[in-house]
Amino acid sequence: MPVTDNRPLRIGLDFDDTLMHTREALVALLNKIHNTAIRAEDCTDYYLSAPWNLTDEQFAAMFNQHEDHIHTQPPLEGLLETLQHWAPRATFHVITGRPECWLPSATTWLRRHRIQIEEVISAKSAGGKGPAAKRLRLDFFIEDHADFATEIATAGTPVFLLDRPYNQKLSHPLITRVKDWHHIRQLVDNTFSPTTQVPA
Repeated sequence: MPVTDNRPLRIGLDFDDTLMHTREALVALLNKIHNTAIRAEDCTDYYLSAPWNLTDEQFAAMFNQHEDHIHTQPPLEGLLETLQHWAPRATFHVITGRPECWLPSATTWLRRHRIQIEEVISAKSAGGKGPAAKRLRLDFFIEDHADFATEIATAGTPVFLLDRPYNQKLSHPLITRVKDWHHIRQLVDNTFSPTTQVPA
């Protein structure tokens, strides 16, 4: 690639289980409510329907009731350092699968951890993560959900997919599987160095 830096990187971020340990909080709550002892890493169903068999309405009610507690979860390991490292040459855009009603708690969490975000967008309200990522002209997106990662990649935006038990069957030429935020930082810094061209 030519050596010039004509604009900042535009980085897309999922929220739940990409920035914050939402899943761990939900599994702990479900174990407490149902007197079970399920480990988060053993849940291969993204929506946590097994073994608790929650309806969408029951899940939403649980989330609403415990929303403040869920957001006491810390950032993923390496996240804050990585975003701070990129901040001088990047802007960050959160596109989440959350409905609009759960965006305020996500925004509050981001502010609490001093993560500077351009916007927090609900994918449903934006017509999907793929179209939103394309419309924002993101250079890449960081995601954990298999279906969303496929949608974003199919729309033409490269995806770094955090390796999770519930996304093991996913494969796409624009999707790169990563172990954690330290791995993402290494790959991004190697691909998008400060002197690497970013298309205008």
